[in-house]
Formats: sequence, structure tokens, C-alpha cells
Amino acid sequence: MKNTQTKRLIAKNLILKCGVPPKLVGFKYLTKAVELYADGEYDAMKIYKRIAATENIHDKSVARDIAYAIEHSYNLCQKLSALVGTEIPESQIHNGLVISYLAEEMKNIYYETD
Repeated sequence: MKNTQTKRLIAKNLILKCGVPPKLVGFKYLTKAVELYADGEYDAMKIYKRIAATENIHDKSVARDIAYAIEHSYNLCQKLSALVGTEIPESQIHNGLVISYLAEEMKNIYYETD
């Protein structure tokens, strides 16, 4: 039976494949953001606020930590492009784009194994 733990493992695996360092707190927040987006929450500010509420921090800290993790990823643009099958210009990499692409890939994997 599939559950939240399965989704979290899929999200973490995809994020790791994109070169995001797991030691960064932004990795954890990015994982949660991908899960929330995949579950139908498409508003970035609402995603950040929901994560912030569970972590007892400000939503701007969540956004900043995710951005830091993305910026410190090794070849994220190339790896994400390969993962989703379309070329993504480096200049277009930002939190929302990374979250949305990873969430869509997560849904594909999650529902593919039904």
C-alpha cells in the first residue's frame, strides 16, 4: 500500500539525482515542497507557509533555504533537464520551477507503479 513515506522516498531520490546536497536543510524543505506540490498545492507561498508552520520558522527562511540548496547543487540544470527530458536554461532555474518539475516526475513514478 502506498503512503506518504513512499512519496517522500521518491521525492528524496529525485532530488538526490539532481545533485542537491542532502546535508543542507533546504534539501529537507525541498522534499516537503515537492510532496505538497504533487498533492495539489500549487501556490509557492502557501507551500512555504505550510512547511514553516511545521518547522516553527518563517516562510521566507524556507524559501531562502530551498534557494540555497538549489544554488549549491552540482549540475542541477543539466541533471534536471535530463530527468524531465527537456532542456532547461540555467537562467530559468528557480525554486518554483525545480519544485514543479520534480513534483511532476514524482507523480509519474508514484502512479506508474500502481
